Amino acid sequence: MKDFNFFLPYLDNKKGKDNKRIHAMTALSILGILVVGSLIYNTAYTFKLKYDIKNLQNTYNSSENQEKLKEAEALSRKYEILDKYYENVELIYNSLETKEVVNSKLMFDISKSIPKEVSFKTMSIDSAGIQIQGLSENRVAIGELEHNLKNISSILDVHVNNINSDTSSTTGGNSFSLKCTLKGVDKNEDK
Repeated sequence: MKDFNFFLPYLDNKKGKDNKRIHAMTALSILGILVVGSLIYNTAYTFKLKYDIKNLQNTYNSSENQEKLKEAEALSRKYEILDKYYENVELIYNSLETKEVVNSKLMFDISKSIPKEVSFKTMSIDSAGIQIQGLSENRVAIGELEHNLKNISSILDVHVNNINSDTSSTTGGNSFSLKCTLKGVDKNEDK
């Protein structure tokens, strides 16, 4: 036969209440440990950051670094000025590149147009055009040179300023002076 224990429900409830209390205490203990641990970690980390900030300020405020900072600021200002000048120079350079009038092709074309009877004493090139002074065995060669120069695509106009008989030479040739106006040269470009 079975024994009846009338106090059993009271005894089981007490064990259940004790288990709940133990679980609650364990959870609160873990939570308390986490809070206290994070507080200790954050406090230590804050002190470490304050120490690092103080070291960085001392390094920044040192006279050696202040001199280097002043040099760097001066170089930075110079760089900004040079950068502005570079932009302006680059614009001028690009405009000159697009207006390239006198180049190696033009010089080659001029050298091909010279007759055998003609030799140059001087040739000057400026923003206004090309001035040539030379010697020729006869006037026909000078006219041939003028005609050949007019056929060059880069030359707008050729004008023979003067032709003189050269009595000082033994061959009895002619000295001449001519001026070539180039295409694409603006008259006010050099102002």
